[in-house]
Amino acid sequence: MMVEGTNIPPWMLQVQLQREISDVTYDAGAQQLRDFFQRELRVYLDRNGPQLDPLGREIIECCLRDGSLEEYESLLPVEKR
Repeated sequence: MMVEGTNIPPWMLQVQLQREISDVTYDAGAQQLRDFFQRELRVYLDRNGPQLDPLGREIIECCLRDGSLEEYESLLPVEKR
């Protein structure tokens, strides 16, 4: 990636490439993020349920059930180039 003419090294954008990060550390961080989003999205779903756009509800429910990449892609089709 280039920002204002400066190349950003891959390890700055892909934490798993940083030498200080082991698989165990990476997996622990991923679990923390998963727990955070599931906790916060559940609250949002409960408070705003009837007002949510149907697609928004589907995306949140996909996250809450640990949806796969394919499930997300089916919700948000992207034109392939």
